[in-house]
Amino acid sequence: MIDQVAGADAEDPATHDAGRHISGSFAAALDASALKGARIGLLRQRFVGFTGEREIAALMDVVATELQAAGAIVVDATAPDIDARYRATRSAEPGALKAAWDTYLSRGAGARDKMLTIDDLLASGKLAPVSARRFEAAIAPAPVGDELRQASAEFIASREAFRDFFVGLMDAQRLDALVYPANLARPHTHEGGLERFGGEPSTCQESALTGLPQVTVPGGFIGGRYPVGVSLLGRLWTDARMLSLAYAYEQATRHRRPPPTVK
Repeated sequence: MIDQVAGADAEDPATHDAGRHISGSFAAALDASALKGARIGLLRQRFVGFTGEREIAALMDVVATELQAAGAIVVDATAPDIDARYRATRSAEPGALKAAWDTYLSRGAGARDKMLTIDDLLASGKLAPVSARRFEAAIAPAPVGDELRQASAEFIASREAFRDFFVGLMDAQRLDALVYPANLARPHTHEGGLERFGGEPSTCQESALTGLPQVTVPGGFIGGRYPVGVSLLGRLWTDARMLSLAYAYEQATRHRRPPPTVK
């Protein structure tokens, strides 16, 4: 499936250079021994989220031992001011979310078809507050003209600076990848109400805000039942390498438990 979606997308300028970095199938790069000699940096500042729960941080010490057992060289990767950099970067390009939403849902729709809008979702009352706030920001008035161009340029520059921050961290310690947990707390459920549901901290933004490749694989369980993902982040265009490192860890640990059949 990854082979099929890789490459340039005419509607996404960020992918225009992707074709130059494809060399065969991603499956061909999978190697169960890929971790041998690989330098992996533990991004410990992403082991504990805003809830302060430390179960997953403790589990990551086990993950580090497993990586070493598979042949990796594991080091601590200190990221100075990462929280401040994250806050400065976490924003959306002015008007982009609403425009993309409308374009996606209107594609293929007939003249008489009703299109679900962001306003419809907000009016439904079914969104968790964290999602509602994101959509409210999406429909807020966007700047126009020179002001829009300036805001968009600042948005892109902040993303590139955040990406360079991670790449610089890897370059400084000659790392093949950074590793951190995908989720930082036990999953929040409906038992806590909508305010809690969907509000647990995670680390998907490290890739989403930078465009750097990230692969997540099973890393074990907490509380005997809650799965924890382990994420590997690499440099631009090292997608195949990240998949291979993740594959090697997955083959060495076999943490995945097939879910029970639901009848």
